[in-house]
Amino acid sequence: MKRGFWKLLFWTYLLFLFVFVILKFTGSFQDLLNRINAEPYGKTYNLEPFVTIKSQLRHWSEGWARFNLIGNTIAFLPFGFLLPLTYRKGCSLGKVLLLGLMFVLFAEAVQFYTNLGTFDVDDIILNMSAIFLGYLPVGIAAVCKGHRKKCKK
Repeated sequence: MKRGFWKLLFWTYLLFLFVFVILKFTGSFQDLLNRINAEPYGKTYNLEPFVTIKSQLRHWSEGWARFNLIGNTIAFLPFGFLLPLTYRKGCSLGKVLLLGLMFVLFAEAVQFYTNLGTFDVDDIILNMSAIFLGYLPVGIAAVCKGHRKKCKK
């Protein structure tokens, strides 16, 4: 496929992710502004790994727990495979994970400072796991393609 298509898809995905997942935009700018300008109830954060994940697993039968665990994973899977498809040259697993971590930290910081969410290390763990899993098919395909080229020589 043409590189322009992948770039458009990747940047559209990032915009969608930012607007609907990070800002949690529901279609109303007034609602978004009200939530941002609401009297802060205190900045909330979790810096202890797996506390939130364990709680959500204990409450798996409740919709909010499944939504958070599955949502934090599925939302970031495309990052792992779209980035290397968009910017193929030198887009190793390490670079994908580094850029993914930068984006995820930015997202968590935005949610924390705007009161639109919490800064949660467990979200970072889930998001980064998803980015890694998303990269695997592309990485495996690249390795296989490289082995085929070597065998033909």
